[in-house]
This record gives sequence, structure tokens and C-alpha cells, in this order.
Amino acid sequence: MTSAEPFWYSGRDERAEFAVQIFQDYFGDSVLDVGCWKRDLEKELDDGINYTGIDIAGDPDIVVDLEKEALSRFETNEFETIACLDVLEHLDNIHEVFDDLCRVSSNYVLISLPNNYMMRDMKTSLLTGQTVSREFYGLPGEKPDDRHKWMFNYEQAKSFVEYRSNKNSSKVAKVIQYPEDVPFTFSEKVKRILFRTITAPFYGQEGYNNLLVSTLWAVVDTSNR
Repeated sequence: MTSAEPFWYSGRDERAEFAVQIFQDYFGDSVLDVGCWKRDLEKELDDGINYTGIDIAGDPDIVVDLEKEALSRFETNEFETIACLDVLEHLDNIHEVFDDLCRVSSNYVLISLPNNYMMRDMKTSLLTGQTVSREFYGLPGEKPDDRHKWMFNYEQAKSFVEYRSNKNSSKVAKVIQYPEDVPFTFSEKVKRILFRTITAPFYGQEGYNNLLVSTLWAVVDTSNR
């Protein structure tokens, strides 16, 4: 596993590196990578870990259409760790798939969910009256192969994960507010503290999170289910 200092990630490969670096203690001997695409996560894991990647496209071990079958082909507690990174927002049946993640995992589920309010073109589009998030939320002439099915902010994502975890007799063991919880230099930490102090009276804690936290990372502990 990698041991570098925390970093901003861009793209699937760096996101996989970030996941293993920050959450390495939660990866067990068997890992199911839900939405694996090109299996970037496998490249970051220790040798000897039993890795299985599933997706509807890319280079998966098993082709799985989550919107048609969720994780129904897998047994309860079949994998120690399940990684589901920036996947659930693409699924109509997000609640069913989340429940299946908890069922199939014997120890931990690692989830990342984007704060749609922080998407790179969202704020500019809203201010200028242009198309909002063309790639994921626009209305193109032809049906796209992939798009976001849900639009939510950071606090809604956090509440969803906490509620569904509890509903599945599991608990949220760790939450990372990215990039808030991984500042990389002392000056950056100071700037974030000052900015939070100044803006808090105007936005409140929840408003601040929705404004500046781009991604929710959460570990769900399913071991006592």
C-alpha cells in the first residue's frame, strides 16, 4: 500500500490511491470493488488480497448491472471489505444497493459520495444562467451512457449514509470531509480555520460543509450486524 502524504486527487487512479492511503486499516483479506472500471483500486492494494471488481463496463472480473440485480448474486458476508467509490449517485436503486453493500460485507463498506453542490461548473452555471452540470445533469439530444440520478449536498449524503447504516444494523465508523480533513500544509490549515471562523456566522456549520466539502468519505462497520 502507498504511504505518501495526503494529496488532492483527480481521476479514478488517484482516487483509488487516496482510498487505500487514508483507509488502509479497513481493507481486509477479500475486497469487492463495486464500480471498478479499470481496476485502479487493485493496483494500490497489498499483494495477497483477494480482489474482485464488478462493473457494467471497463475491465471488471464480473459484469454486473447494479440497477438490474444490485448485489443479489453475492452471498451474505462474502467479502470482508467492499469499496463503492462515487458509484451510488449513478443508480436509480441507490437505497437497495446500499443495503446490499451492508449485507455482502462482513467487516467494512467504504463509500464516497460527491457533494453535487460543489461540482466544478455548478456554481458558475447558476450565477451565469448557463447549463448546470452538462455532463451529469443536462438534457442532451441522445441518451447518455452514464449520468447522475440523484442531486444532493454533503449534509444530505452524510444523513443518508448514517440512516441506511442504522437501518441495516451497522454503524458509521469513520467520516472524512474531503478536502477539509486532509489539509496538506500548515498555512493551508490556518487558512481553512480562518475561513471557517469568518463564514460560520453567515452559513452555519451545515452551510459551510455544503459550500466547501466536495466529497463525503465514510466507512460503515458491518461486523456486528
